[in-house]
Amino acid sequence: MRTVAIIPARYDSSRLKGKPLADLCGKPMIWWVYTQVCKSEKIDAVYVATDHEAIAQVCAQHKMAYVMTSPDNRTSTERIYEAAQTIPADLYLCINGDEPLIDPRLIEQILPSEIAGFFAANLMTKIHSPVEAVDDSNIKVVTDCDGYALFMSRSPIPHPKSSIHFDFYKHLGVLAYSMEALRFLQKRPRVQLKKLKISTNFVLLNTEKS
Repeated sequence: MRTVAIIPARYDSSRLKGKPLADLCGKPMIWWVYTQVCKSEKIDAVYVATDHEAIAQVCAQHKMAYVMTSPDNRTSTERIYEAAQTIPADLYLCINGDEPLIDPRLIEQILPSEIAGFFAANLMTKIHSPVEAVDDSNIKVVTDCDGYALFMSRSPIPHPKSSIHFDFYKHLGVLAYSMEALRFLQKRPRVQLKKLKISTNFVLLNTEKS
């Protein structure tokens, strides 16, 4: 099984323009993410998927493999799908480009032993601090009893109206797709819930069980 990791690197981030180029200890953020992902021996190739020449130039300067993608992609999934058209693989990993300290062992927890057709997964972990639960930079997830995602939201769900005696889980920015799953998500219409940033159709892999 050929596994390829793709790091989406959009220049016009809504919160910090040019975020992949942010200087961290003398290196751009995207370099730190790329370097960490490359440490995994279970990933066959790593690419940056960008929409901006400035990021492409930094990738070339630091000898990071990259592909140019359209600035019109609305989501990281769309960017991964476009990049996948020229990068053959059985499994495509999407690694958020703002995780400079990500542990490659964490990434490997999403890898299945085999793939047959549709496969889509998303790492999550339990939130241990109430501050993280209300921090909108953490994407919270709710699953059904079988571990399938029902909702993802930047708001705390369930809402702690009168009790805190339940668990919150957050998305870790590591996703995996087969080409069949990417194609399905690309062709599926953006319904109203999707436009409201609520996502479904993912298996959530709980890192707490490892």
